[in-house]
Amino acid sequence: MNIHKIVESIDFFGKSEPNRVAYQSNSSQYTYGELKSKSDALASYLEKNLKKNGPIVVFGNLEFEMIVSFLGASKSGHAYLPIEEHTPRERIEAILRVAKPSAIISVADWTLGTQNIPVIAKNELLGITKEEVLYEAKHLVQGDENFYIIFTSGTTGEPKGVQISHDNLLSFVRWTMQEFKIDQGLRFLAQAPFSFDLSVFSIYPALVSGGV
Repeated sequence: MNIHKIVESIDFFGKSEPNRVAYQSNSSQYTYGELKSKSDALASYLEKNLKKNGPIVVFGNLEFEMIVSFLGASKSGHAYLPIEEHTPRERIEAILRVAKPSAIISVADWTLGTQNIPVIAKNELLGITKEEVLYEAKHLVQGDENFYIIFTSGTTGEPKGVQISHDNLLSFVRWTMQEFKIDQGLRFLAQAPFSFDLSVFSIYPALVSGGV
């Protein structure tokens, strides 16, 4: 597999094999076609409604909507910043203070103050992503632009965000696929929270190869 852009490689399966399963849990299953259409709809909404270029916080656990939000943010030109639902309040507030996000997508219930940051609650997110839109991704995160930001788990001082560019992630995915001989259609077990960098192993090598 010749991968040049992360999101375009994932969307390839949404176009060519929309019924291929992309995500599966004990209670639900979603296809690449759904992943593409929902992330397109979210990206369109973000482009129309966000005025700032900062990262987008995505708050939740291992839900499908988290993946949709990651790709929607990237398609609209924003880095995403995952925060796990059970993160202590003080740490979340510190992350918001440091990262200065443009928006918060709340897949889990958001109960904190927002420091004047717009919050997209889950019900609103589900409504946005139900829309059928004709979307052309003209602002994809690429090159040296930040694809995602993960905050370290240090116990002293201000939390520090590790910034991973598109090309950083692309290099990692290419290495992973070559080193572990990943073919199309493999199944990946996702255990690590998306706010932990180990989770990247079970997200992008899976999705760019048409895996589950």
